[in-house]
Amino acid sequence: KPQWQAFFSRADEVFYGGAAGGGKACYTGTMIPTPIGWTTMQDIRVGDFLLDDAGKPCKVIATSETFYNHKCYEVVFDDGEMIIADASHNWFTYTASDRTAMQRRTDLFRSNRREKRTKTGTGKRPDLALRNSNNKSPLSSSPIGSVKTTQEIYNTLMVRGRTNHSIPVCKPLQLTESRLIVPPYTLGVWLGDGKTIQGKIYCHPDDNAIIDIVRRDGYDVTKVQSEEIAWTIRGLQPSLREIGVLGNKHIPMIYLRASYEQRLELLRGLMDTDGHCDKDGGAEYTSILSVLAKNVLELARTLGIKATMIEGRATLYGKDCGAKYRVKMTTDLRIFNLKRKYEKQSSEVRLTQTQRYIVDCRPVESVPVKCIEIDTPSHLYLAGNAMIPTHNSDLLLGLAGEAHMRSVIFRRVFP
Repeated sequence: KPQWQAFFSRADEVFYGGAAGGGKACYTGTMIPTPIGWTTMQDIRVGDFLLDDAGKPCKVIATSETFYNHKCYEVVFDDGEMIIADASHNWFTYTASDRTAMQRRTDLFRSNRREKRTKTGTGKRPDLALRNSNNKSPLSSSPIGSVKTTQEIYNTLMVRGRTNHSIPVCKPLQLTESRLIVPPYTLGVWLGDGKTIQGKIYCHPDDNAIIDIVRRDGYDVTKVQSEEIAWTIRGLQPSLREIGVLGNKHIPMIYLRASYEQRLELLRGLMDTDGHCDKDGGAEYTSILSVLAKNVLELARTLGIKATMIEGRATLYGKDCGAKYRVKMTTDLRIFNLKRKYEKQSSEVRLTQTQRYIVDCRPVESVPVKCIEIDTPSHLYLAGNAMIPTHNSDLLLGLAGEAHMRSVIFRRVFP
């Protein structure tokens, strides 16, 4: 594209013409994750910290004014996430042909293909033919994806009846360890199988490994004699009240932005209680609390897991008991501590679990949009509730300020 050619040009003289206010902009109401919680595109200021595609904090070094009357599209992903951006906003995507090449340029694919092929051409020296067939020729480099505008995605949405564009799922958020009043695993267990207004949990005798871990977290756990599967965690109730979850089950933001290890232990506590594995190795968390289910969905996404939430109806002996919420995920990350559960969990993930597919890109009425620039080398920051990597605006100056010995920049300014 012309702008990229100008950006990376090392020519002695480069002239590039561009309209004022032509930035690559997102809807100002877009939710943007930060290292401490959430903000909106509208509220971002220079100096704020966001998160890049590697899950690391990045600094905002420039913001634009709010633009109006731009041509806008709603980009829809296969997990239900939707982000509105203008036609010139940039996205880093892989195409269908990229993904096909990615799958074929692996040792496993080539090994399987070699086994299925009929051996031919042995001639007079079958020993040489065998040796040659066992030689590993170097793999071609895997596709690295490329930057496309929203308009380009709209124009090439489907190819041969297939979804064309996909965006890699972000890496786990890399954040510092938090000082947590209730250890994350114990909190997860209580949120899953705890009594809402007491420091009490319910645990089947076959799952007493849960009790052992809660004890390792430093608690005195005793059996409630009057109830078959109930356990009291001494000292837990005041702490639950202090962090604001007693009588109000949810995951506080300090836990959702804790360190990777702390967040993983929290998810394991939740999955050991209210989670299970399907026959195909996929995992699922189920709750009748919509707020808690949405928190678990966000928690999984902070760990670099592609997760979705489905609403259904809870039934007991054929009786409708109200809404229930299922958070589904497939990951090779060990998200259970209970042996009977993690042994069922899938140890491999398909490409579909590592990519978000753009299933629609539809024109919408123009909305206020804004663009930002961050200081991360990839130029990608996370946007939307699903934390989808998207591209920031590029300084038109390009290599003029980085590589050239001498540069002169002309700017025409209108009254």
